[in-house]
Amino acid sequence: MKSTLKFLKNLLVFSIVLLFACAQPESSFETQNSGSVTDQKAFLLIDPHGDTVPTGIPIPAEDVLIKVHEVEVPVPVPLQAKPITKPAHENVQVTRRLKTTTIPYDLKRLTAGQGGVQLPKSVIAQGKVVACLEPKPRAALPLRMKDAAISDIKYLDIDQGMISSYVWCLLEDSHGDLWFGTNNGISRYDGKNFRHYSTVTGLPSNRTRCLLEDRQGNIWIGTDGGGVCVYDGVAFTHYNDQNGLGDNHVWSMLEDREGNIWLGSDTGGAFRFDGDSFDQYGVEQGLSHSSVWSMLQDSRGDIWFGTKGGGVTQFDGTGFTHYTEAEGLSSNEVWSLLEDYSGDIWVGTEQRGFNRIRSPREGVEGQIIQFALKTAIPNATVWSLEQDSHNNLWLGTESAGLFQFDGRNAAQFSTEEGMGSNRIRSMHYDGLGNLWLGTRGGGVNRVRPNSFMHVTAANGLNTESVLSICEDVDRNIWFGTWSGGVNHYDGTDFTYYTRREGLVNEIITAIIEDQNRHMWFASEGGGLTRFDGSAFMNYRMPHGLINDDVQCLFEDAGGRIWFGNQGGGIGCFD
Repeated sequence: MKSTLKFLKNLLVFSIVLLFACAQPESSFETQNSGSVTDQKAFLLIDPHGDTVPTGIPIPAEDVLIKVHEVEVPVPVPLQAKPITKPAHENVQVTRRLKTTTIPYDLKRLTAGQGGVQLPKSVIAQGKVVACLEPKPRAALPLRMKDAAISDIKYLDIDQGMISSYVWCLLEDSHGDLWFGTNNGISRYDGKNFRHYSTVTGLPSNRTRCLLEDRQGNIWIGTDGGGVCVYDGVAFTHYNDQNGLGDNHVWSMLEDREGNIWLGSDTGGAFRFDGDSFDQYGVEQGLSHSSVWSMLQDSRGDIWFGTKGGGVTQFDGTGFTHYTEAEGLSSNEVWSLLEDYSGDIWVGTEQRGFNRIRSPREGVEGQIIQFALKTAIPNATVWSLEQDSHNNLWLGTESAGLFQFDGRNAAQFSTEEGMGSNRIRSMHYDGLGNLWLGTRGGGVNRVRPNSFMHVTAANGLNTESVLSICEDVDRNIWFGTWSGGVNHYDGTDFTYYTRREGLVNEIITAIIEDQNRHMWFASEGGGLTRFDGSAFMNYRMPHGLINDDVQCLFEDAGGRIWFGNQGGGIGCFD
């Protein structure tokens, strides 16, 4: 009954004040306490008790000085136990160098037309033009994020409008559209809509294996079984074994500096197309193997071929040089190739990790280094390779997800870290710094490497209820938690300070570092704690605090510690 009457009283007072404020919006009152504030406007507020409180009027401060010798002296509490430390990034492992092999500068070189090496076979091309039935745009749903994502990892899949979850290849065209090649055709994505291309719209096969945009803006589409076709925005031109191309299974493509299109095939070697004819390079012409899974042209103009069973072949325009297991490569089955900013060639292999080739130049020996990702998966298959603007190497694997390699450590991103699939078939860096991943079964994933990081109990914290955060001068991060005490993060590991180590309370509402580099922890029910790295000094009511519920902390320029209490006002410790 009393609570009801109190509520009605508060409601009545609030209504009267509200009516008064509406009727006289410019009203003010003058304080009678001091002539120094006469004519100063003050507005009315209502406190939790239903009383009116004027604002804008100076109120003389009344402090209570509590001298140290008048209260109980706190006793330092040494660390009661060695703090527990847990790796913050268990997905990060030191990458091992398995083997380093020196490459002689006079490594054997095969020249077409010499020493029994044949010249390439040339066949006139007669492409078949097929009109494109332009697909209608379909609205794409927004990218989604998995609950387990530890950073900005999002995905597009069938639910968002993709034609398939199995993505073999990626391309960003000159207009900024993304093309995703799948087993069911191609999904073209402009950020808002999808357009789907298939045999219905004019493709020779739905099984798309590689994509390329040439300097004229034409889109080249390599298929598994239908040869290659060229899309000019209006029609498709088909090339296959019936009109000049010697193999209908095209696994890789590139455009060289002269504008020639190179096609890597399943059994026919590599084909160079100059617009009129196909020149075929196989084992007889100097290639190490007739199955070409990947290709690149390096900064010197040399073309590199990654093969299914012959390692890597380097072609300088006239001769071929082979890098195989005999020369130090970890495997002769090569899925991916990449040239880094230093001019080194990185090689992703089948079940043998990855390699770095520093080719011999002008009398200088070269080098091949074999790398293993980590102990759990030393023989990972590396399907795809990319390099970001921070010189990190990104590796897409057949079953272990994505790896970010900084030259020493490799951070793994799998389904446990929010990826849509652990099978990363292809990768592409767009103009905005996004890393797009084509996966087998998880659609397309987009990773923003330099965005944010989620820290939870799954990757380091001892509880997920965080009340306060502080960065010290050494750039370590201190987390005050609810029931987990203090978590200290140095960028690599978490260290926990709880009752076990001597902390008086595990509900930490505020944290600061003072000018002496001591840490101060405010707690709910445990007062104040100062920590110097080896011992805790606890301050509570017997030591001069107003009460033990401290909610916030601040150090002023004079080194005094200010703290706000729950229901007890403000305190200052000098």
